[in-house]
Amino acid sequence: MKTSPVIAATVLSFFLMCGAGSATGPENPGERLAHADAILNERYQTVLKLYADDPLFIEKFRDSQRAWLKFRDAELAALFPHAEKNHAYYGSILDDAWAHWQTELTEARSAQLERWIRGVEEGDVYGGSIRGRSE
Repeated sequence: MKTSPVIAATVLSFFLMCGAGSATGPENPGERLAHADAILNERYQTVLKLYADDPLFIEKFRDSQRAWLKFRDAELAALFPHAEKNHAYYGSILDDAWAHWQTELTEARSAQLERWIRGVEEGDVYGGSIRGRSE
């Protein structure tokens, strides 16, 4: 099978961005992913503690996180649809590229969770369940 030009360009740009695939420096995709996962898990636990007095929120928040995990996995599968059946389809950079995109998604989710920790300005009528900063 032929690799699409978009996939090839994406993988190549990622390869170049990572300094020709150096796996020992701080830009190691696996290390970045582990760091992003640790931050996400820390924020998730912090939100659970901050809102422990609201069991309905906790239930919905956990549902949201489970749905996000499914979204993340589906998004990665869409980015690399041939990875499961033909790992070689994307070449040797696949693991790093996969970790890169998983990190991007994880960091975005982590920023979303930060909203519940940071809170919203007093009077923010769009905050929903996010507590005000003075609470």
